[in-house]
Amino acid sequence: MIGNGWPDFLAKYRGKETPQAPANLTVGQYLDAVRTQTELSPITIEGYAKRFRQIVAAVANIQGNKSRFDYRKSGYHAWLGAVHAVPLATITPDKIREWKKRFIDSAGKNEIKRRSRTTSCNSILRQARSLFSRRNVIDKLKIALPAPLPFDGVSVERRTDTKFYGCGVDPRELLRDAAAELGTDEPDEFKAFLLALVLGLRRREADLLEWTSFDFVAGTLRIQPTRWYKLKTNESAAVLPVEPVFLALFRAWRAKATSEFVIESPRPPKSVAYQRYRCQEIFDGLLA
Repeated sequence: MIGNGWPDFLAKYRGKETPQAPANLTVGQYLDAVRTQTELSPITIEGYAKRFRQIVAAVANIQGNKSRFDYRKSGYHAWLGAVHAVPLATITPDKIREWKKRFIDSAGKNEIKRRSRTTSCNSILRQARSLFSRRNVIDKLKIALPAPLPFDGVSVERRTDTKFYGCGVDPRELLRDAAAELGTDEPDEFKAFLLALVLGLRRREADLLEWTSFDFVAGTLRIQPTRWYKLKTNESAAVLPVEPVFLALFRAWRAKATSEFVIESPRPPKSVAYQRYRCQEIFDGLLA
C-alpha cells in the first residue's frame, strides 16, 4: 500500500468492485441476473418467473389476447418483450396489494369462488415472491436493486377455512371404477392413476419414474434422482411400501415393458427449462 497506493492495493486484495445494475433495471434484466447468478434450477426459475410476469402484466396494464399464447409466432414474444421492459422499480408492494385485491374481488360475492380465487392468489404470490428470496436469490445477486423490492411486506391472504370440500367421492370406489374402466384397455393411464392415488407421486415423478426404482423382492418403490429427474426437495427422497396387490400389477407390467420408464409414451424425455411431460397425452386422457 505504501509503495503503490490505495488503488493498486484494493485492486489486488479486495478484487473488482461489484458491478452495478443499470439505472433503470427492468424485469427482464432482473430475471437474467437470477438465472446467471443464483443456484436455482432453470425449471424452478421459469416456474416462478411465469407467475411474476402474470403479476407484472396486470400491474403495468399490459393487455394480452390469445396471440400471447402462440409460442411459434410473434404474439408470445411481443407480450414477453413488453413485460420484460417494465422497470422493476415500478412494481411496488402497494401495487401488488392492489392487484391482489382486484384478483380476489373478481369472484364477486360468491364465497366458494372467492375461496378458490384466494387459494389461486396465494399460490401465485408464493411462487412469484420466491424470485426475491433473501437467502436463495437477493444475497447472491451482484447488482443494485430498487428499494423497496416488489414483495416487501406483501403477505398472502389468510384462509380461515382450510377444510377440503371435495365432490364426495370415496377413494376406494374411485379405485374400483378406475380398475374397471382403465385396467384392461388403458394400462398406462391406470399406472398413472395408481402412482398418484395409491403412492402419492407428483405428476413429474410419475412421468419420469423408471423401473429400476421398484424393488419387487422388498416390495418397495424408491423415489430418487435420475438422469432425467431432479428431486423437488431433499425431503422428496423416500422409500415407499407397495401393497402386494399393486406390486403384482406392476410386476406384470414390468414383464411386458418396452421402455425403461414405468409409464410408456412415444415422447422422449428432454432436459428443458420449462414444464414438459413426456406422458402429457396419457395424463390428459386420465383426467378426461
